[in-house]
Amino acid sequence: MIESKHPRDTLDRFFTLSLDLLCIAGLDGYFKRVNPAWERTLGYTTEEMTESPFLEFVHPDDQANTIAEVAKLASGADTISFENRYRAKDGSYKLLQWNAKPFPEDQVIFAAARDITEHRRAQQMLDRFFTLSLDMLSIVGFDGQRKMVNPAWERILGYSAAELMGSPVADLVHPDDRARAMVQLEKMQRGENMVSFEARYRAKDGSYRWMMWNAIPFAEQQLIYGIARDITERKQAEERMQQLKEEAESANRA
Repeated sequence: MIESKHPRDTLDRFFTLSLDLLCIAGLDGYFKRVNPAWERTLGYTTEEMTESPFLEFVHPDDQANTIAEVAKLASGADTISFENRYRAKDGSYKLLQWNAKPFPEDQVIFAAARDITEHRRAQQMLDRFFTLSLDMLSIVGFDGQRKMVNPAWERILGYSAAELMGSPVADLVHPDDRARAMVQLEKMQRGENMVSFEARYRAKDGSYRWMMWNAIPFAEQQLIYGIARDITERKQAEERMQQLKEEAESANRA
């Protein structure tokens, strides 16, 4: 284990090298110290960040929540995962996520912030696709319970997300298809993908619709991500073709 004879120097190095935005803020509303990550992220020099009240950098719509959070810190409570937007020097805003610990006796707050702007933007894009998809999307736990479904479930089967959350994946499967569905679940729990699995699902009106599933398990998350397409019309067409074929063969034998 490396022991430094100058622990302050070691702390200063980490403070300087950190990719996160580190700061010491006073309860008077001013930054007392900021690390170089602030300039890399927002574009302001240390002098620019410390000479103005930090609230001036906060998006107007986030200022009330920020004031409330600072008041909570002033009372001695920690901050965990608080989010607000900070104005960059180019006029854009960055979404920051904060953890902070107050030291009221010294009238200061030690805080670390992370720029989550791109992460949030990517999440919003995924959410839009999740919402707009014509196919049924779902996230299921290895425990066999639904964790998340998209609006297509309600459009196709009639159930709201609230009705489906936490329910077993097999509860809507046709009794004659349920055993096959459970075999597929067990395979995914072992890490195997599911490709083009077909089963009938009960709609809210009591009818059944054919769904074709593709799904991928993620063992480290204990989650299964699945997508299903309504193939009822295709199955009905296939059944009709088979019926016509059998009727033609019967007529030929007569």
